[in-house]
Amino acid sequence: KISSPVQFCRRVVLGGAVFDEPMVSPTSVIFAVLFGSSLLASYRDIDRLSSPVAACAANGACAHPLLRTQCAPTGNGASACAEARMELWTRTKGPWTSAGSDCTASAPPRALLAGGSGMSFGGGCRLVIPDGMRDRSSARAWEALLVVKLRAADGNEVVVTELPFDLTGRVGSAQRGGAFYIRYGRQPAVIRLVDDVRSVGDPAVRGDGEPYRVSVDGGTRYYRPHARVDDLALKSSSRILIGPTNVTASGEQRPPITFGVRLVAVGPFRDCISQQVAHSIRLAYSIGLSDSELDEVRHFLSDDRLYRFAITQVISVAHVTFDVLAFKNDVGFYVGRRGTRGVSSSGLISRLVCSLIIFLYLLDAGGAS
Repeated sequence: KISSPVQFCRRVVLGGAVFDEPMVSPTSVIFAVLFGSSLLASYRDIDRLSSPVAACAANGACAHPLLRTQCAPTGNGASACAEARMELWTRTKGPWTSAGSDCTASAPPRALLAGGSGMSFGGGCRLVIPDGMRDRSSARAWEALLVVKLRAADGNEVVVTELPFDLTGRVGSAQRGGAFYIRYGRQPAVIRLVDDVRSVGDPAVRGDGEPYRVSVDGGTRYYRPHARVDDLALKSSSRILIGPTNVTASGEQRPPITFGVRLVAVGPFRDCISQQVAHSIRLAYSIGLSDSELDEVRHFLSDDRLYRFAITQVISVAHVTFDVLAFKNDVGFYVGRRGTRGVSSSGLISRLVCSLIIFLYLLDAGGAS
């Protein structure tokens, strides 16, 4: 492909003059068709995975989305839901206990729908580390439970989701005395609430095999939205190790940690893409990539930096394209030449010296294969 012309020409005679009319290479057309077909196939695969297996039939048993049904507009055009509320509960063992009034947030119901503003604690949620987390022989983790509710205009509350997740992790194992660390020490926990607008039939299963959580209320079947903790952009550098005592070396009490939660509603299509990317990150970690190497990727996958990731990919594609064109031009220059006329010997020698210096630098650094 490199030694072949990008465009073919055909002779055209106009008014006695001969012109070369450029023609698009068949290879370019085939590549464009295959690339477009690949994108379309990927879109269809993700759409199939994010769609319910069985559609809602007219006379079948249908389950309707709880968010969209509960907050449907009333006769006067107002929403039936007055407020969305988010609460945090914690435990190390035993029953769940409330994390306090600072670890609650409220917003209009629109915040729980895809494209809404979402919800967060605003940096005021402060948690005291339990003493059991300082015991390195303990096998219990510090858990959190995020409860999301909808409050109707008449005061009744409907639980949208209850999502448990771990606040801590461990370096090593309990047998080796591994210390606990706070997973979300320097980054908020990102919670994805999947806002699906479609009614599903029986079986109530999504295309990727995840079942819908169906419940019956007043003879009507509802399904609650999927909720998951999105650790795709959570970097290992955000961890904070828990000290062995609650007192510092200077005798002062250690302050409570500031814990942040950001609840974001997304559509099922984006949720499915996030699951595929998270699977790729786990696969990269399993084949030997370190946390520091993956942190560079996670840095660009956060919601605040996705545009930078897109710009980086565009620049990378442009860079590769220009490299291929430059190499093609070099090959085209030397094809058919019998001598060195037109070739600068000093230019070749200087390029050889520069390439040798770069090669020796990479060889000495030890960071390249």
